Amino acid sequence: MEAPSPNETNVVSFVMRFVYDKPNEWHGVIRHIQSDAEMHFTHWDDARKFVAQYVEVGKQEIGKQVNR
Repeated sequence: MEAPSPNETNVVSFVMRFVYDKPNEWHGVIRHIQSDAEMHFTHWDDARKFVAQYVEVGKQEIGKQVNR
């Protein structure tokens, strides 16, 4: 993964789908748009690891619980 130069913009896109099968049961699918790579997941950390293959992510940022 090569970092863009300071004057260069690097866009990496993903689509995520969440499917609720039953109350408290779900699964997801994440797709990297540029490569069309796709992965099914049931744990958020698996999706984070997939994203980390394409962009540098800090574990503290993705997967952080937000209480509303």
